[in-house]
Amino acid sequence: MLVGVNDEVCCIYMLTRVLVLLFLVCSFCADAILLYVDDENDLRVLREEVPPSSIGNNTNLLVMSFLDKRKVTLVPASYKRALKAMAEKEDAVCVQNRIKTPDRVESYLFSLPINIYLSHRLYQHIQSPPLNADLLNEEGEISSLSNVFYKYKSSMIVLAPSMSYGNYLDTQIRNIPESNKVLRDGTNHYDMTFQMFRRHRADFYLGYPAAIFRHLQKEPTELRAYDIAGAPKYVIGHWMCNDTAQSRKFLQEFDEAVKKAYQSADFYHAHLRWLPETAQLKTKMYLDDLLESFGVVPPTIVKHW
Repeated sequence: MLVGVNDEVCCIYMLTRVLVLLFLVCSFCADAILLYVDDENDLRVLREEVPPSSIGNNTNLLVMSFLDKRKVTLVPASYKRALKAMAEKEDAVCVQNRIKTPDRVESYLFSLPINIYLSHRLYQHIQSPPLNADLLNEEGEISSLSNVFYKYKSSMIVLAPSMSYGNYLDTQIRNIPESNKVLRDGTNHYDMTFQMFRRHRADFYLGYPAAIFRHLQKEPTELRAYDIAGAPKYVIGHWMCNDTAQSRKFLQEFDEAVKKAYQSADFYHAHLRWLPETAQLKTKMYLDDLLESFGVVPPTIVKHW
């Protein structure tokens, strides 16, 4: 079929438009960072398919509301896959809700704090006998996590091996005999490890009070909880990214979004609405201290959660 001059001009025009569009798309892709998300619920919340369901996804969604959404491409993937991508890809790759530890600081970049959690507690089934008094201090706290398993040699604790529980607890966990550990990793490990514990496939669970509260609202279960002596009173979650020029540029913009979130009462609500009343006041005090350390005057809070 013969093509006329007008047809040729039309084809060239259309081809030019396609090339311009591809250029714009590529420019956008080059600018966007890859956020690897290892929890299906968090992914759906960040995509705004479902409402927030926890401190983690609520605070992250809030911060992202102050950010150009085109700056972040969501990638469903396990944490292990994320770490591999961070090491191998030239792209800027980030993960959310990570504790800032000395080992990680050597290899990765961190955002400003995004969320605060009351520190992990050791949970036990209510049907099991309470821990022996010689394992507890005068305040009823566990003196040494590893000693629990030297005392109860056949007991099992379920853990996510790729997750950090913070420097202090990571050290104690390393001292627990491997024969006492049930390891569960991969996507949705927070939910999976708790479900293993709830089904009595493990005797103990090390978890955040906020996460336990969320689980028990869905499936009421009686548990016994112990604080751990010497552990920090709370832990802080950050975005953690590989160290590239693009990551550094992105984190500068991201931290500006975080500062805007700090000045919003919604930042408090994103924490407190997911906690039992017994934990709300303590968490608010920690949030006040955190904001004041960055020179931010805590906003006036009206309870509506």
